[in-house]
Amino acid sequence: MPADSLSNKTVALGRVVMAHRIGGMPAALGGAVRLGFSAELGGGFGEGEAVKFSKIKRSGSAFVAFDTRFGPLYFGAGATQGAGSTFYLFLGPIW
Repeated sequence: MPADSLSNKTVALGRVVMAHRIGGMPAALGGAVRLGFSAELGGGFGEGEAVKFSKIKRSGSAFVAFDTRFGPLYFGAGATQGAGSTFYLFLGPIW
């Protein structure tokens, strides 16, 4: 399991993702171009452990997405409070 990931007997996770179409690509390459962001809250809690807001991790990301002939292509950057940041690239459906 990756460092700083959420795990325990009980895991709570909330996520909001918003994207807005900002343009389009030539038909031969694909479709829409979108700009968006996400905001997440989550934590892992042991049996009998009180859920405290101070133990909830907060994170967010910003991304640009292209609808390509090979599936969606995402470029983005994200950060988790107190745990650092990362850049990412995805091609294809995200399940």
